[in-house]
Amino acid sequence: MLKKNLSLYHIQRIILEADESFGDDSHIIYVNNKIKDNTPLGRLMHDFSCKEPDDMYYDVLTKRAAYFKKTQEGREEMSDVMKKFAERLVHDNNIEIAKNLLADGVSIEIIANRFKLPIEEVRKLAEKRSA
Repeated sequence: MLKKNLSLYHIQRIILEADESFGDDSHIIYVNNKIKDNTPLGRLMHDFSCKEPDDMYYDVLTKRAAYFKKTQEGREEMSDVMKKFAERLVHDNNIEIAKNLLADGVSIEIIANRFKLPIEEVRKLAEKRSA
C-alpha cells in the first residue's frame, strides 16, 4: 500500500503548520504482509497466510489453526462464528437500506416487514433521521 518495501510503517499525527506532534499519542502501525522473510515478523506474516497449519512456524498459531481446520468441534465453532458474522452483515446492510427508504418516505411498517427488522429499530432510525 505504501510502496516503500518496509515491513512496518509507523505513522503519527502531526500539526503540519507547526511541524510538531499533535500530542495525543495516537498512531497507526501498518504491517506489510507481503514481506515473509526470516525475521519474527516475517515468519508471523507467513503464518497468517498459510493454508496448512503444518506449514506454520509458531506453535500457538499452528495448534489453533489445526483446531479450526482439522477437528469437528473447531469446524462447527468456526461455522457458528461465520454464520453470526454473515447475519450481522445482512442486518447492517438492511439498516442502510432502511435509512435510504425512510429518506424516500417509505413507511416504517413496510420497511420493517420487508427487511425483517424489528419495528422499534426502524422507528428509532426514523427518529434519528428527523432529529
